[in-house]
Amino acid sequence: MLAATRELLAEEGYDGLQMRLLAEKAGVALMTLYNRFGNKDDLILLSLQELLADLADRSIATGKVGIEFILHNGGVIADQILETPRYAKAMTLMLFNGQIGSPIVNTLLVNNVTQSLGQIKEMIELGELTDEIDSKLLANNLSTCTWSTNLLWMKDLIPDREFKKEYQRAPLLVLAPAMTPATREKYGKYLR
Repeated sequence: MLAATRELLAEEGYDGLQMRLLAEKAGVALMTLYNRFGNKDDLILLSLQELLADLADRSIATGKVGIEFILHNGGVIADQILETPRYAKAMTLMLFNGQIGSPIVNTLLVNNVTQSLGQIKEMIELGELTDEIDSKLLANNLSTCTWSTNLLWMKDLIPDREFKKEYQRAPLLVLAPAMTPATREKYGKYLR
């Protein structure tokens, strides 16, 4: 049912996702959907959480750490966004319309900032970032830059052909002032 939700969102967008169509696509009774999930937004949220966990697992499985992980994970997410643009746009709209404390805001924003804090700590331990930074501010900025890149793409200010590069590059531009000189030199091509 969750996979069918993602497929239907990718095909029809948020407005086109109707519980009746979803029940048909998933091969279940309409009442089964309502009994298990309550409403369309709950179902979308669960399908999103499953997708995000899968994308994270794929990146974690590579064993990459620090900035290499951020670059790889950004590529995985960008590929998914480009593969299912209507789904990505529906999730972005849900986020921007979500209220503080709502499950969608917690899933897409609060959790993202929390993960970024962990990544920043790891990059400091790896010697990629200096320890003289405001980690919380940096984590907030990392989250902001990816959503800004997504929004610019949605508004056709970043073309599809440039999106993956920009989605990977944006976090490094945010991290650049906190990078050690050796790290800045190593990743300089992303900072130009």
